[in-house]
Amino acid sequence: MACGVPNAELENARPGSDGGGAVRQVAAEVSAHVDREQIERGGGEVRNRQFTETDFDGMRLVVMATGDLETDAAIAAAARSQNIWTNAADQPVDCEFILRAITRAGR
Repeated sequence: MACGVPNAELENARPGSDGGGAVRQVAAEVSAHVDREQIERGGGEVRNRQFTETDFDGMRLVVMATGDLETDAAIAAAARSQNIWTNAADQPVDCEFILRAITRAGR
C-alpha cells in the first residue's frame, strides 16, 4: 500500500478536512474495510492495482505497509529520488518521519 498527501501541510492531511490534503491508496488487493466513499469525499482516491512511480504525482509523503520488506524499501527509494518523505511500517531505515503508536490492553 502506498498513500500520499498532495499539496497539503502534513498536519492538515486528514481525509475530508479543509486543509487541502487527500489520500491516495494504491494496493493490488484493497481491504473491504477501506471506506472508499470517505476517501473520495475528501478528494482522494483508491487505486486497485500494483504500484507504479506515477502514483507519486503530486504527493508530498508516502506511507508503505505492504508487509514485504523489499517492496517497501523499493517504494521508499523511488520516493526519495523524487524528494518525497517516506514512512515504511516497522522499517525505520526507510523512514524520513515516524508515526507514533500506543497500545492499550483491554480496549
